[in-house]
Amino acid sequence: MYLLHGSTKSFSQANNIIAGNDDFRPREKVIFEDDFSTDTSGKFPAKWRMGQCNSGAYNERAKYLCKVVSDSGDHFLEIRGDRYYIEPDIHPAPYLNDSFSLEFDFYYTSPTKSVIVGFSMQEEHNCQLISVAMGIFHNKNYTLQVYGYTPKYYKYDVPYPRPFNHSVWHHYAISYRQREIKYYIDQYCIYTIQDCHCSPYGFTIGTNGPVKYKNFRLATGKEINPFRKILSGEKLVTHAINFDVSKSTIKPESMGFISQLAQFLKENPSVQLEIDGHTDSDGDSIANMNLSIARANEVRWMLITDGVDGGRLIAKGFGATKPIQPNTTAEGKAENRRVEFMKL
Repeated sequence: MYLLHGSTKSFSQANNIIAGNDDFRPREKVIFEDDFSTDTSGKFPAKWRMGQCNSGAYNERAKYLCKVVSDSGDHFLEIRGDRYYIEPDIHPAPYLNDSFSLEFDFYYTSPTKSVIVGFSMQEEHNCQLISVAMGIFHNKNYTLQVYGYTPKYYKYDVPYPRPFNHSVWHHYAISYRQREIKYYIDQYCIYTIQDCHCSPYGFTIGTNGPVKYKNFRLATGKEINPFRKILSGEKLVTHAINFDVSKSTIKPESMGFISQLAQFLKENPSVQLEIDGHTDSDGDSIANMNLSIARANEVRWMLITDGVDGGRLIAKGFGATKPIQPNTTAEGKAENRRVEFMKL
């Protein structure tokens, strides 16, 4: 898969930026996840395969320019070189449907580099694979470039809503629902393509490197927004609250869900809530138990910060003692890393 520029148009889209827009919602069924923790440092990642470069040919050199790095317990993928693409080794294709979300973290080692995320899309009439992608190009104006099919090819230059710090990790998220694609960086909705006239097929990542990546999560199905379950006494299980690896620090993209939950609780003042943290089975069981408690307490604190009376909230942690899927695959572990809410 490669970017098709065709006939492009560039113009400022500053009016489309909504600072603090936190309406991103991940989907309920995880079909691919990779934090690179099981890969060998210095090797090509096991759960990926080489994608196509701009010439349309698979490039063997990508094997040596895309490798996993382990650094002080952190694991990430580093891609060096210009326009090398890799894609998840998911079979069969197409593996996407009319509702999916993609998330990952990225880190620039230089402010002049870029990330390119391409979605292979199948045109409705001639079944030709095309690309709907976003490149992040950082210069003195910190400009982002979004390529879309609407139905012609366009290129949108979009400013990031605040000074961009290229020396820290950032979160990238994409939401696709019935032809609408929304792009997010951190807590900002950067741009929306409302009708791409295509069906999703697969995705590819590439770079004008070096750029680092970690914590990939691809999910399909329904958007997670089931607050009404709480009123009926049902358990609310969510994967929409994400944390830094082995920490209780809540990632920025989770604040949308937490803000919506806080609003629900303020609109239903009689509801008291138990917040339960759960982990997968990796690592020490005592450490996992403590981590789950810390994460539940962090969610409780964020709800209090958002205006919910702390007396209505109880936080508990269960570590890996209550799995909902076998801890034998990355996807199963992803399901087990969750937060649950129950009405008291």
